[in-house]
Amino acid sequence: MSTATYSIATAEGGFLADGFQLSGQDLKRSLDGVKKAIVPLFKRPGEEDGIAGSGGVIASARDLVTWVSMLLALGRHPHRNEQIIPAEVIKHTATGASTIPTNVFNGFPEMSVSVYGTGQQIFSYPGHEIVEHDGNVLGFSSEIIRLPDDNLGIVLLNNDWVSNIALDVIKWRLIDELIVRAALPGSPFIDWVSRYKAIEETVKEERKMFTPRPKHPALPTLAFPELQKRLYSHPTYGTLKLCFVLYSPSLPETWTERPFVEISADCPRLISSLPVQRILDISDPAIPTLIIPFKSAFTTHIRLTHFSGDVFNATAIWTNADTRLKEGLGSVDENGQWTDDGDVVIPIQDFVAEWFAQGEEEGLAFKGNFWGMGVGARAPLGSGKETAEAWFSRTRGSGSDQVALY
Repeated sequence: MSTATYSIATAEGGFLADGFQLSGQDLKRSLDGVKKAIVPLFKRPGEEDGIAGSGGVIASARDLVTWVSMLLALGRHPHRNEQIIPAEVIKHTATGASTIPTNVFNGFPEMSVSVYGTGQQIFSYPGHEIVEHDGNVLGFSSEIIRLPDDNLGIVLLNNDWVSNIALDVIKWRLIDELIVRAALPGSPFIDWVSRYKAIEETVKEERKMFTPRPKHPALPTLAFPELQKRLYSHPTYGTLKLCFVLYSPSLPETWTERPFVEISADCPRLISSLPVQRILDISDPAIPTLIIPFKSAFTTHIRLTHFSGDVFNATAIWTNADTRLKEGLGSVDENGQWTDDGDVVIPIQDFVAEWFAQGEEEGLAFKGNFWGMGVGARAPLGSGKETAEAWFSRTRGSGSDQVALY
């Protein structure tokens, strides 16, 4: 494995592919998005630690063939026959520790129940054991599959996130032709293309579903401009600073004056920045909206759009407009202003945020699958703070409501 690396700088100095993704897609608002290359890479040199464990390896198909060959050889180097990883470790990662709930992707009649080891999914397919793991980051996806009893390893890499589902079709066609039909030439042909197209359409329709905002939504307990005067903190996720950016005719006139205008002096630079303007381009101008800077592995901002009362629809969003500006990508228009049509804005995840206050307790409850719970998991019950999957409590005290947005 001569080119595999964790270093983004090293990878960008070689032959790193560009990853592609739909920018501006929001099926709830019938926005199909535009496929764009994510340039530069979604993580920058020095930020590797944020994804090192789950998605930090940058490698070629050739290097990963060596890797999967080593796994098939139970830890031995495929060319030198040296024991690189103890065989017990390889076996342990492929030993089931918990069952995986059945879903549209693993519930085909030809498959057994799936179990999860310490990093590998294990199941059988017409009598053949399969050990695999897939994953994706912005712009890229991969699957590494092995059939230990058949001495077959498959590596599938993709730099078009929109076409992720094609990897599964290719995987099953290869296994059918190389293993199943080779042993039993009369085995029925399975139309994996039709199966996964149906899954893709089902997932797309589900993403279009939402609860319409009431025609006459209740105003929040705390006026929107008041929200942006406060800070809310979580011991792991950090501090939230809200900026109210959108005007709605349904609001009291004293709350704001014109569309897309900051209400306090704390937020001007954030609101006028290109990333937020891009987010507002795919936001509904009729709904009061707040923007929160939220830097994480796959998020740069959170958008809160008012639903009714103290409840907000929330969306975690990633955009690279700031990064492109800092790295000199884009161009200057005839007025001397920096412009760019190569940046992307990607809604990552929808959830719910609710403001709640009782006595001295005040905060924001993030819920509605903010934490990405799996099938069969139960959301917290109760009211107010009890319903939070992540609770951001108000930070009080002298100077506590001040934070740098950049």
